[in-house]
Amino acid sequence: MADSTFQLYELVRLKPTSSFFDAFGGELTGAIVGVFQADDGDWGYCVEFYPHFPRLDAGEMGYPLEDQDLDSLGEHLKADQVDVPRSVTVRVDPETGEGHAVKGG
Repeated sequence: MADSTFQLYELVRLKPTSSFFDAFGGELTGAIVGVFQADDGDWGYCVEFYPHFPRLDAGEMGYPLEDQDLDSLGEHLKADQVDVPRSVTVRVDPETGEGHAVKGG
């Protein structure tokens, strides 16, 4: 399987062509704070936007952004420059076995 397009702590901007662009209020830049791979092999990213917008409700971990939503700024932060949870609580549906993040700590 191929590596993800973006790496942890990479600086990115939201593309104007992203379906999130208008909902998020236009141009935003931020850092990749989470990288995951879906069952279908597609990569997804959690981005901490600067300034912190839009604000997440308590317990929300971020938005499922994909390669087509983001452009790299060609720079990376160091781990200590990013304020993200160091652990995640996952709730698993006993019927399906699927889990989803419910809060960070």
